Amino acid sequence: MASAGGAMQLKLNLNDTVGQERYKSLTKQFYRNADIALLVFSIDDGPSFHKIEFWRKEVLSHNIEKDVAMILIGNKDDLHEERINPKSTSKQYTEKHGMKFIEMSANRRDDYLKVDSVI
Repeated sequence: MASAGGAMQLKLNLNDTVGQERYKSLTKQFYRNADIALLVFSIDDGPSFHKIEFWRKEVLSHNIEKDVAMILIGNKDDLHEERINPKSTSKQYTEKHGMKFIEMSANRRDDYLKVDSVI
């Protein structure tokens, strides 16, 4: 981070690790010194939410010396009729772990502003 004329500038690197454990060895380099981790699951895919705890622990285990802010993102909220993961469950999870939570759709360009607003 740097300050330019009173405004804060932030360097943001986004790495999509696909969430699959077979990429575990590759992902360590991406989140080793992270300040923020975005943990994303699909609201229409039950197993994707259940994998969040694994990835939360992975991020924490490689950032022992500092706190990493984590944001839980429920993706595909445009498919609310196909929802499997209740919003209330996600909110309970984030409250338990001191995380922020948003829902969005990667298909809606304006929804990326939701992510920006919680960072």
